Amino acid sequence: MAQLSISEDYTSHISKAYEENFKSLCAQVFKMVPDYNVAKDIVQEVFIKVWKNQIDFTNISNTNHYLNRAVKNRCLNYLRDKKEVCTDDFNIYNLKHSRPITLEKEELSEQISKIISSLPERCQLIFKMSRYEEKKYAEIAEELGISVKTVENQISRALKTLRSSLLYK
Repeated sequence: MAQLSISEDYTSHISKAYEENFKSLCAQVFKMVPDYNVAKDIVQEVFIKVWKNQIDFTNISNTNHYLNRAVKNRCLNYLRDKKEVCTDDFNIYNLKHSRPITLEKEELSEQISKIISSLPERCQLIFKMSRYEEKKYAEIAEELGISVKTVENQISRALKTLRSSLLYK
C-alpha cells in the first residue's frame, strides 16, 4: 500500500508542475516552432518522459530551469528530425516567423545564390568563406587582413539581406 501512496504523491507532484508550467513552456516552444499543436505535443512529451522516468523534482534545485531546458532540447530534436523543413539558418528563421516554406530545395538554392551574388564583393567573399568553406571568423580575418569584428559585421549584413529577401519573395 505504501508503494501506491508514493506513486500517487509523485503523480500529484507532476500534475501540479504540469499545470503551473504548461502554458509558459508551450509559449517557449511556439517561438521556435510556430504550430501550437506541435508545441503542445512537445511539452506533453517532456512531461510524459519525466513521469515515466520518475524524475524527482525535490532533488532538482530549479524545476523551472530543468523543464525549460528539457523542452528546449526536445524542440531542437524535433527541428533536427524535420530536416526537410529545417536544413539551415534561413529555414529556421522562416519557421520562427510562421512563413510556410513552399520552395523546392533547388529553387531555394538558386534564390540564395542570386541574393548572395547581389551582395557587395567583399561581403560575398566573407560569407562564402564562412558558409561554404566552413572557415572560422578568425581564419577569415587573418586570411583577408581584416578584424574579426569586420567579419562578424559582414556575415551579419549578408544574413540580414538573405533573411529579408527570402521572407518577402
